[in-house]
Amino acid sequence: MAITFHSTFQILTEEHKKKICRYLYNLQNKDGGWDLHIEGPSTMFTSVLNYVVLRLLGEEPNDGGWDMEKACSWIQSHGDATYITSWEKM
Repeated sequence: MAITFHSTFQILTEEHKKKICRYLYNLQNKDGGWDLHIEGPSTMFTSVLNYVVLRLLGEEPNDGGWDMEKACSWIQSHGDATYITSWEKM
């Protein structure tokens, strides 16, 4: 939703942005990544996707809350965004 809004130049209210960020942070695994389903292992695709969404919503890479830093660290320690599978690149 956030990517669609950003791509079509729609404006999300600050309240909506905060709620989306809180939701994504609540789903973040302890290792810093995100999974495809609740309680699953972190995957590159979902971790990169959620990291990009958070950046589009205004979160900074070093926001002081460690969550973005943990996400970036997980992505970098597992290769990088180019390590997603071919169908995920479409």
